[in-house]
Amino acid sequence: MKKIVTFNIIDYHKFREDIEHYIINNPEIDGAKNKLKEIQDLLPLNHRYLLNRIDRSNPKMEDIIQTLDRHYGGRHQIIPALTRKIQGAPFLSTRPQLKDYEGLLEVVISVVDTLKLTNLTSEDFHLATYVMYKIDEIHHQHIGNEYELNLNDIEEYLRRGLTRKQALTARMDTNPYIMRDRQRNATTRRPNNIMINTNASTCLFRDGEHQTEDCKLTSDERRQFLISNRLCFKCGLEGHNSRECTTTVRCRGCNRNHATYLCYQRSNQQRRTESVNATSPSPSTSTTSHTQSTSQPSLLTQNGRSIHKTLTTVINGRAVRVVFDEGASSSFISTELAKKRQYHHQSMIIHITEDHEENCDL
Repeated sequence: MKKIVTFNIIDYHKFREDIEHYIINNPEIDGAKNKLKEIQDLLPLNHRYLLNRIDRSNPKMEDIIQTLDRHYGGRHQIIPALTRKIQGAPFLSTRPQLKDYEGLLEVVISVVDTLKLTNLTSEDFHLATYVMYKIDEIHHQHIGNEYELNLNDIEEYLRRGLTRKQALTARMDTNPYIMRDRQRNATTRRPNNIMINTNASTCLFRDGEHQTEDCKLTSDERRQFLISNRLCFKCGLEGHNSRECTTTVRCRGCNRNHATYLCYQRSNQQRRTESVNATSPSPSTSTTSHTQSTSQPSLLTQNGRSIHKTLTTVINGRAVRVVFDEGASSSFISTELAKKRQYHHQSMIIHITEDHEENCDL
């Protein structure tokens, strides 16, 4: 006798046919009690209680089937199971593969057959909506008509697409020119995880003989260059856009997935800092006190200028401008301010370092 190893709610109609053929209508199994025992042994362990209330002295096969139908064949079991099956189906994208057509078509056929066998065809509209969520919108206008859409329309579209895909795949597999192109593309395909690298003396933005990270172009100019040359906004390479880019690279500025020299957040922040501090004065100075700090709230530009944060405040009733340079070992005030406040001072020599050479010019 055939034993059913697995049990699935969606396949209940097949399970029902099997027990009718191999147990109920099998003359080799003698007696209704033995048939009841065989059917109960095929159920999952946690469901065998369903047949406990069947009259053991004279069990009727009709009562057994009705009990199983109420539990396994009802809408409360079939529809949730079909919904979960649809959710696990592959997605039909704008450029679907052969396996996508095959996988989704198999699910749709299973749903249609189950609804017919369980007399639940009224749920067609409800489940067709779930299936359409697994299909990209570019395919929607080719399925059904303007007013009606059901599972049969979806099945017909998938069958047509699968047949066309199989025919085209067979032609391309036997075309020697296409085979050579595929082999050539396979050898030059970029890996998913690479390091972005350019020639040491060649700028990606073609702005001169310098490294890309030293390029003086603004973020807007870099962005316009990428748009004009149809380059990827994530890795800077051609042949794809940022949405299709499979490159994995981490920005050292914002820690996002793009090359550091394409970080517009970093460039915008730099422009804001320069605009705020562009009017910072460079007063003549004399020594007043010593401070020590490890932070450096200043911006060193590429032309050698050092731009610092400034603040206008009132000290002893007089408005003065404060220049913050926490990287320095001393604090200074201007000579003009020292004379106005009549501060006592004395001359002294301090050592400064410029271009790694020690001087004593102050």
